[in-house]
Amino acid sequence: MTALLETRELTRRFGGVTAIDNVNFAVDHKELRCLIGSNGAGKSTFFKMLTAQIPPSSGRIIFDNRDITDLEPSESSRLGIGIKNQVPDVLDGMSVEENIWLAARSRAGKDSALSIVEDTLALLDLKTRRKELVGNLAHGQRQWVEFGMVIALAPKLALLDEPTAGMTAAETTRTAELIAELNKTMAVIVVEHDMHFIRRLNAFVTVFHQGCILAEGPMHKIMENEEVKNVYLGRDAA
Repeated sequence: MTALLETRELTRRFGGVTAIDNVNFAVDHKELRCLIGSNGAGKSTFFKMLTAQIPPSSGRIIFDNRDITDLEPSESSRLGIGIKNQVPDVLDGMSVEENIWLAARSRAGKDSALSIVEDTLALLDLKTRRKELVGNLAHGQRQWVEFGMVIALAPKLALLDEPTAGMTAAETTRTAELIAELNKTMAVIVVEHDMHFIRRLNAFVTVFHQGCILAEGPMHKIMENEEVKNVYLGRDAA
């Protein structure tokens, strides 16, 4: 089967600095993948190219057999790519259900949006908070509202940038459960640095180092990789 998402010799330069260097990468349909790497390894730049936030200097991005290298973020969304950035991209002056309804309506129209909202609120355990303004919610709940907006869009691929940043231990555990739910119906790529959270996800892992892919494999194999230990995991691997 053809990969859902593929990059071919993807490169990004900033002046004389090469942040991403000829990266070939592929994710299958309904796969769960984690991207890890130390600060400056290139994972954030790679994520921003996948989400059309910055253009590559060279190389191609193929999604669902279509070249999306030069598309705008809104065009990528219509093709079936859902994005959750590290800072929640929600409408703080609107209620929980209104935020999710807007996403649902853009996908399914007014007639089906309400049922999508109900199902999404139930999954997120946010039914009792449905009328609250998103801006009044705790940080973790605001993150979950954005998860709900991604779920309501029913994309083929969800791209999540550090989805547990600023969360409590309990919220992090719940977020892992939500990602598992997402992954039942879509491929998910998670950019993270929290090794405990990545272990909990039990996903296939891609390790970035100096703009290149250093290693790929199941988490237990990554933890045993001596090169990965030396350049990234360090004491955490011990």
